[in-house]
Amino acid sequence: MFRCPPILLVALLIPIGLAPAGADPGAADLEAALRGRLDGLLNSAGPAAVLAETRTVLVDRPDSVAAWEFRAFSLQKLGRHAEACLAYEKVLSLNPRSAWASMHLGDVLSALERHEEAARAVERAVELDPKDATAHVKLSWVLRRARAFREAVVAAERAMVLGIDPRWCHAELAYLSWVLGEAGESRAHWQRARQLGLDETAFRHGMRLLRWDEQAGAPAGVPASAVEPAAYRIGRIDVHTRIAPRLPAELSGLIGRLEREYARFLGLGEGPGQEVRLILSRTLEEHEAYRAALFPQGPVDRGFLLRRMAEVRPPRWELVLHVALPAPGLELSLSHELAHAMLQLRIPRCAQSASWLDEGVATWLEIRASDEEAGSGALRTDLLDLLRQARSSGAALSFGAMLRLPPGEFQGPSARVRYAQAWAMIHFLVEGTGAGGRARFLRLLDALDDGRGAYERALASVYGLSGGDLESAWRGHLDSLR
Repeated sequence: MFRCPPILLVALLIPIGLAPAGADPGAADLEAALRGRLDGLLNSAGPAAVLAETRTVLVDRPDSVAAWEFRAFSLQKLGRHAEACLAYEKVLSLNPRSAWASMHLGDVLSALERHEEAARAVERAVELDPKDATAHVKLSWVLRRARAFREAVVAAERAMVLGIDPRWCHAELAYLSWVLGEAGESRAHWQRARQLGLDETAFRHGMRLLRWDEQAGAPAGVPASAVEPAAYRIGRIDVHTRIAPRLPAELSGLIGRLEREYARFLGLGEGPGQEVRLILSRTLEEHEAYRAALFPQGPVDRGFLLRRMAEVRPPRWELVLHVALPAPGLELSLSHELAHAMLQLRIPRCAQSASWLDEGVATWLEIRASDEEAGSGALRTDLLDLLRQARSSGAALSFGAMLRLPPGEFQGPSARVRYAQAWAMIHFLVEGTGAGGRARFLRLLDALDDGRGAYERALASVYGLSGGDLESAWRGHLDSLR
């Protein structure tokens, strides 16, 4: 998921509703109690449960603002944008001065590509609450999705005049100027944002984008969207991007290093058709358009992998990896998702790799900007600390339970613990089973690709461990890492 760089979306938040003027105090109490109940249900059971509950509430209380707000929000979270649009309009019919509803109405209209209506709705939210930073951020995002970058510049400049977070304003203007091909203005805004306390990772990445444009020979003053797409081959990776006329050496070197390192770790030999198509989006808006088309109910994310049937004869599967170039933390999203793709190349006959293996390998191989020089596969003390806390609190699962864990468990409040456990399982299989651990791990991949039984049987065959012995050996390995 995006880790909230200054130019990205903000969280969708349910407002604390105010009773309309002249409202019955008893009705206000009922609304407040309903808000509390629905908020708890949203946090504990999710939007689908809230949707079902609001349907029941509205039978008896068809004009409940709280019920319509939570219904609209839940529909939006579920990706049912057309229905969410109608629900937000109902909220506004009951409470016309709801800046929150106007803002989120603009969001769903934007998702429906009704861009002019979306901009008007969020403009209304800004008029209703001109000091609300969230509305200004949303307005810029809606304009950007409409590719109205000049209008987004005007909106960000107006936010600055109104006293909205100047650090965000300068970072937003830095990004917009870069998209418009105005390198000098972008550089000045990035530097000012840094002086105001912008996250150093975001600043360095913004300056790196400007440096890469220079290395690529990008023409000055030409908007990013006007650059013709180009294709580059790096090992098994076919890179498609609007970075042209050449790929910066720093970027191509990063992709090449990851491809070679992952191939070595996974024991990936040469073979026909073994390739990954990498769509390296030049702008966040280009990346989000791909994401919305492919995963309309999915979250905004810096990178994702798609496995689809290629339009070739004979038919074969192809792996398409989408990564947002401008998102800070590029190394993390690129390395993690590329590891998923390379694992699928390694075990192509394994119809669907188990979540613990897929996410464990990807987390094992991922790199971050802070430890790029150390390379992937390093000992992750952050994950070990998290796992120790989970074990102490009883939130950690056993090795056997992790083997059967469905993909959905790598989302939600337990996600970070599950990623830590999956990483720890790979660390144990590679580093914690004595000499030759990596060779045994490669034999495990061979067994899985050959379809030789379930994961439990493959582990028992390769490592000679199963059941309680496997659990005990894993826990002993984790204890030894203290």
